[in-house]
Amino acid sequence: EPIWVADKHKSRGIAPKLFGEAVTALRQGKARGFYCRAERDEVESYLRRLGMKYAGKAFLMELEG
Repeated sequence: EPIWVADKHKSRGIAPKLFGEAVTALRQGKARGFYCRAERDEVESYLRRLGMKYAGKAFLMELEG
């Protein structure tokens, strides 16, 4: 599901915390990776800053290795 932060709450570090919690939950569930789609340019640059790799029409986060 998409992670959205209301405009009035942006720039408070909420989105990175939510993303981190999602990654932690996926690791605990033994996931090997996951995809995110970037619908806007600013989302694409954000996913790149989080370390995700561009994989066609989506971004991939590998959790192993």
